[in-house]
Amino acid sequence: MTRVARRKLLWFGGLIVLMAVAAVIFRLMDGPFAIFAAALVALIPGRIQRTFYRDLFAARRTMSHGRYAESAEHSRRFLADIREQPGLKRLMWIAWPGRTVDAEAMALNNLGGAQVELGEWDAASRHLTEAIRIDPEYSVPRFNLALIAAVRGDRETAERLHGEARAMGYARGSIDALLRHADELRTRFASPATV
Repeated sequence: MTRVARRKLLWFGGLIVLMAVAAVIFRLMDGPFAIFAAALVALIPGRIQRTFYRDLFAARRTMSHGRYAESAEHSRRFLADIREQPGLKRLMWIAWPGRTVDAEAMALNNLGGAQVELGEWDAASRHLTEAIRIDPEYSVPRFNLALIAAVRGDRETAERLHGEARAMGYARGSIDALLRHADELRTRFASPATV
């Protein structure tokens, strides 16, 4: 069982406990106040995380829209915040289970992923390697490092890293899709318009 699957089971267990607490509140209190209190208990974790992780979520959102330079800037700001206040990393535990339990590792991966798309492969490689150092079981930076290896023409390393990411539960993107994306990146950054 992968770490992500274990975390999902734990998260669902926590959700059941939360629902039990809400049911107790509902039974002990009367009327609309009970519903309000139960809803409050359910909504607080997401609100807390949204407040303190604003730049982390913005980095993911802007990257998904192809705004890589903006995404990288959000990731840098989040990394500065979390390194200034390391206790904020613990808020990651209240979220839906993801591929990492470390917000700093996630931000480093997001930064590295944006840098891959910007053609900044050396910087991306450093950030992705640091994400793996912080969380050795985090599969996504391995996938992104596989993409960099493929861009650089090192198919053997790309296949090894891709295989490691898949063994850790990362099921997005076949090796063929990864190699096609690497070809697209090589073409994009080798064209005269981008030199």
